[in-house]
Amino acid sequence: MKPSWYEELELDDYPYDVSEEVILSGEFPVSFAGKEPALVQVEFVLAPESEEQIDEITEPTTRQKEIWETYLQQQENIHTEILQAIHTYYMKIEDQYRQAYAGQQAGGEPLELESIVPHVTRPQELLDYIELNGCLIQSAPGVGEMYLNFHCTWDTEHGLGVKLSDWHPSYIGGAYTLYDL
Repeated sequence: MKPSWYEELELDDYPYDVSEEVILSGEFPVSFAGKEPALVQVEFVLAPESEEQIDEITEPTTRQKEIWETYLQQQENIHTEILQAIHTYYMKIEDQYRQAYAGQQAGGEPLELESIVPHVTRPQELLDYIELNGCLIQSAPGVGEMYLNFHCTWDTEHGLGVKLSDWHPSYIGGAYTLYDL
């Protein structure tokens, strides 16, 4: 990991007072489960203790960098497990989404369910229907704790989110699982 990448992060959501969190964010190319690398929005949430600290924020904490760099080193194994967990989750919600979309029409034409809510039997088959678009690391992350956010065809409004704890999927829900818990 180039140290200069951290220096290129932008400070978003500049708070009006110290009770708010600030976010350092930037884009980084990530290849999810063997797909072509795509730029992913990476966010590091920071909780400064004073307004003076806000002005001094130039990069994530050492702990956040360690989590990000470990994730990048182990992403192939982590992604394999995430994809399996997403598949298990998807198998539980597939019928619900298929029923919700059944009968809906786009421009007078019936929706093609297989392009929105595909029937899949293997985790790899979901790769055409999900896209990693964000990673978030909290201000005081636990071991191997981060959040991955995906665009998915079956829920374009809420997306799909996976919380990792100790580098294993521990929760799957909407795209911003951090706020679900």
